[in-house]
Amino acid sequence: MNKPAGNEVYSVRSTGRHRAAALLLAAGFLLAQALFGPAASTAQPLHVEQERLALDVEHVAPRVVTADSETLTITATLTNIGDRMINDLRVRVQLGVQQREVEDVRTAIKGGARTDAQASPFEEVAARLEPGESTPVTVSVPIGPEGTAEPGALDLGEEGVYPLLVNVNGQPEYGGPARLAAFSMVLPVLDPPGGETTERAGRARPVSMLWPIAAPTSVVDQSLDNELVLADDGLAESVSSGGRLHDLVSAAPGAGGDPDLSRSVCFAIDPELVAVADAMTEGYRVGDDPGDTVAGRGAEDAEQWLEDLRDLVEDRCVVPMPYGNSDPTVLAGPLPELAQAALDNSDILEEHLGTPVRAEAFWPDGAVTGDTLRALDEAGTTTVFAGRSDVNASGEFDGPTTLSASEGVDPELRAIPTDDLTALGFTEQEPTHQGPFTIRTAQGRPETAAQNALAALVFRTLPGERGGAEPLVLAPPRTWQPSAAELGRLRDALDLLVERGMVSPEPMSDVLEADASGHARPAAATSGLATYLPVGLVQEINNLASVINDLDAAMSVDTPTQVAPSELLRPLRSGLLRATSARAQEDPAQAERAVAKVSTELDRLRDMVRVENPGRTISMASETSPLPVVVRNELPVEVTVRIGLHNTIGVRPEPVSDLTMPANTSYTQQIPATALRAGRFSVDVTLSTPGGTDLGEPARLELASTQYGAITVIVTATAAGALLLLAGHRIYRRVRSGDTNSD
Repeated sequence: MNKPAGNEVYSVRSTGRHRAAALLLAAGFLLAQALFGPAASTAQPLHVEQERLALDVEHVAPRVVTADSETLTITATLTNIGDRMINDLRVRVQLGVQQREVEDVRTAIKGGARTDAQASPFEEVAARLEPGESTPVTVSVPIGPEGTAEPGALDLGEEGVYPLLVNVNGQPEYGGPARLAAFSMVLPVLDPPGGETTERAGRARPVSMLWPIAAPTSVVDQSLDNELVLADDGLAESVSSGGRLHDLVSAAPGAGGDPDLSRSVCFAIDPELVAVADAMTEGYRVGDDPGDTVAGRGAEDAEQWLEDLRDLVEDRCVVPMPYGNSDPTVLAGPLPELAQAALDNSDILEEHLGTPVRAEAFWPDGAVTGDTLRALDEAGTTTVFAGRSDVNASGEFDGPTTLSASEGVDPELRAIPTDDLTALGFTEQEPTHQGPFTIRTAQGRPETAAQNALAALVFRTLPGERGGAEPLVLAPPRTWQPSAAELGRLRDALDLLVERGMVSPEPMSDVLEADASGHARPAAATSGLATYLPVGLVQEINNLASVINDLDAAMSVDTPTQVAPSELLRPLRSGLLRATSARAQEDPAQAERAVAKVSTELDRLRDMVRVENPGRTISMASETSPLPVVVRNELPVEVTVRIGLHNTIGVRPEPVSDLTMPANTSYTQQIPATALRAGRFSVDVTLSTPGGTDLGEPARLELASTQYGAITVIVTATAAGALLLLAGHRIYRRVRSGDTNSD
């Protein structure tokens, strides 16, 4: 058995000259500290060395070690990504001890476990590698139990999971020998190589799986009456042969017809994805600017992919995802109606896939807070899939559990736990930078994306405290990007575990209908949208969502057109959901473009319900002539509107009731009014919903009145009477004055 191998791969002899130099350097450092104080030492930034090599692992065999395994073979490509030539490139495989605790396995999956228990001898890769050059790497290491394995073999004498590291060393030009690249994975062992196959009859662990089918759609325009416009043609590439979405459908578990495996898988699908793919089949355009686009080239591939997806999910379990990869958790508090739009989309899946959807079940992305719980309940959801960190479970959370703010308090949902350890094994980890080299984990490579999840599953199915007996629900991340070959290897490994009696496919219908026991509370409230997007943009999203909701309340289905208001407004809500999606949170500029598009489209819809400007002066022929107001509705739905009259000096209008306008009609509303004076004057007419949302532009009615109003007549009569009275009084005085003079 090999000696433990640490991080130092070459021994460097320290000469007396080196020691003297070190002492001088230390003395100089202490002197600087004494002269300049702590500030002088802290002012210097840390030096981060440049990464020099990239190790891309393409093949690992075997994925699961069994009694028949003899050699571990790893194939990769090594690329010089630095600016210096690298000499004396060598590679070896290092192995850690068996991981026996959940937290140890978690650390190993993240690439942080020690791998210095065993190591194979170094093998030469290349004498030198110039910047930009690549070279193939193949390392084969004998494996077997201690005492029977070949010299230099790795000892795998006990079932379990082991952290493994592929370690590449070299000497950069102008530098010393060092580790320059590393690849980390977890290796599961079912039986010691060369030993006996362990019988595991009656110990199979029930396993079900959520299979996510989702992808960003890059929609620029998808309004009801416009052709679909995408920012790029990435979706066409993804649904074509060899693309990610194509592989997720063609290589899904149960796609080969295994009935037991088919029943254990439930497909979690983004409604926006299938809606956009269906729109692509009718032809679409590509370009950031709707005025400068080219024809999309993926219509036929989208049609074939949709057909394959329909065949795959026919008569199988399907649950919805949040629309457009949006985040109902951050929406449910400030924007509950928008959260509803993210959650309530089962009809889209049923329409485009032609199969029933388990609308009562939902798989949100992230924590289930109190606001999320209420939004899910209002959307008709009764069951939610959640990881342990997504809820507040004080006790065990290993089976269906009642989820509510307090026990016995509505709303109550059933929470089905997804396995957090295998989920971590599916999730790509951030590379760990250590000086001139970076440790990358198996999840980050399409050809090994399932390896660590498979190791976690083996750990969960081992006997004793490491495993357990409760059903497991596996849940890869929505952005999981395995290759088709990797999906095939995952399926083969699952078949092996079933064959060996370690795993038993559990019908997802049984999981969804199992009785709940125990209680969990919602997770604590999370950060709002303002954490990810500019405050001004968040406020604009709030304002637009309020206007859309008010329009929805003012609209109703028109019998001839049979267009639902929700269908008319769905593109607007979808646009806001795209602005709040995980992708937009990482790119605020994308969110701003989505919001600007929604604002423009919303203005266009509002302008389609308006007051027509008569373009002429309206003559009021009598004191009570009505004011004719022409209202036009060019929308395909009924709209209830409220007419407002402003600047009414000279006329007194009667109160006006709300008016319901049928689709695609024009109507003249006669508003009773009383003229208060004669002459020419104007009245401003506005249109709004009963909730106060402005519709169209205000119109101005130019009026001409030839009739005196009652007040004018009274004032005139009073003035005339006063004039007559004064004239009579004056005449009387003159007459009396004349009589006096004659006397």
